Amino acid sequence: MKITKIETQKKDLKRYNIYVDGEFTLGVHEDVIVLMGLYVNQEIDKKTLDEMLIKEGFAKAKADAIKFIAYRMRCQKEVIDKLIKNGHDPSVVRRVLDFLKENALVNDLEFAKAFIHDKATISRHPMSRIIYDLRKKGIHETDIESAKHYYTSQDTDFDYENALILSYKKYKQLYDKNKYTEYQLKQRVYQYMTQKGYNLYLVKDALEEALSENPIVQAF
Repeated sequence: MKITKIETQKKDLKRYNIYVDGEFTLGVHEDVIVLMGLYVNQEIDKKTLDEMLIKEGFAKAKADAIKFIAYRMRCQKEVIDKLIKNGHDPSVVRRVLDFLKENALVNDLEFAKAFIHDKATISRHPMSRIIYDLRKKGIHETDIESAKHYYTSQDTDFDYENALILSYKKYKQLYDKNKYTEYQLKQRVYQYMTQKGYNLYLVKDALEEALSENPIVQAF
């Protein structure tokens, strides 16, 4: 058998159509052309064709993975689930994941650190919920603990900082309605915050600090 033509695909300039003995045989990514050193008039056999198919499967899965992680940081499980959903063979997916990890394109520890920061500072979720969500994403406990330690070692307490902001904001909203006693105000704030997943005692301390720094005077 002989490769009689190699042409660029019209819709994707990084992919090529391979013709063997005058007939279209398969389409491959440019990586396959380079890795195998394919050229027109090259004599090939079935073993070479099979190798082309294997390398094409890997190249296509790798391209899908890189496209998937280009928009935002992804954890390993998200990449695996996406590639499996796209129909890639599990053995190929494992090889792609190894490639991504070796090239620092996927890192569950860095993902966990970024996830904690964003969920705590933007969404203001309590740490208990954030940890639960990380576990659902398949992040290993070691990486979760290391990510938590990264912030605690800097004396960063997201839960307390958020409790200060959220409890005072809720207190002020209820206060402005001018229909609750001091006791009722605080109880409603406690209920609101604990329903969000915050520790009751932490909320009590945070609210007291917030009120001491931002006193509100109300006649009951």
